[in-house]
This record gives sequence, structure tokens and C-alpha cells, in this order.
Amino acid sequence: MAYTLTESQRSAFQHDGYLVIHDFFEPEAMKDLQHDAQEVHDWHTDAFSPWMPYEEINAHGKRVLCRTENFVSSHSGFDALLRGAKLLRLLKQLSGEDMVLFKEKINYKLAGSGAWQQRTPYGVPS
Repeated sequence: MAYTLTESQRSAFQHDGYLVIHDFFEPEAMKDLQHDAQEVHDWHTDAFSPWMPYEEINAHGKRVLCRTENFVSSHSGFDALLRGAKLLRLLKQLSGEDMVLFKEKINYKLAGSGAWQQRTPYGVPS
């Protein structure tokens, strides 16, 4: 379903530089988004994977996944969301221009993991 911004929302974006929209996604779409993010997190990764996972050392000294980049072309759900008409239409309402996806990433904030630090891609020694 298309989402049309109000004049008040457009003005708030112009003034503040950001806009919080609480009802952009239906509840079922939020469940799908959470499922899709977990699915990307759980992907098997090797040297030939097109997506880019990064790890950090958590509070227990264990390497854990903290971020995945370049995954949209490998995941139909995220591709439909981030390159889909609903989001692109909203962005055009805010900017007045057509938008394209330049870079995507998911940051995982897992229990026991630290604040920002140098992270390494899988397979690269730290």
C-alpha cells in the first residue's frame, strides 16, 4: 500500500533533517523484516559469498557476527523492500528526486557485544 506524507511530515523533515514514521510498515511486514534480518545473520558464509559479513570479539572473547553488508541482491525480501516502490515513492516525496540503493548493511547489536571497535571480515585475521 502506498504511503503519502502529510505537509506537516514534509515540513518536519525539511526542518529537522530526519522523519520518524511509526505506521509505515504493517505489523506483518515488521515480522517479515525481523525474520529476514535473522535469515541474513544465519547465512553460511565462505570466500565466494557475495555478501560481506564482519565479526567482533564479544565480552566473552568469542568472535561474533556484528554486521552484514552487500546482501540485498542475494535476498528477495530485502530486495523488494529496499528497491521496492513503497519505499522509493516515500523517498521521492522527501527529496523530490528518484533514489537508488547505494549501500546497505545490517548492524547486529547482540548481548555481550561491545561498542564500536575495529571489525574484521570473515577469513581475515585480526
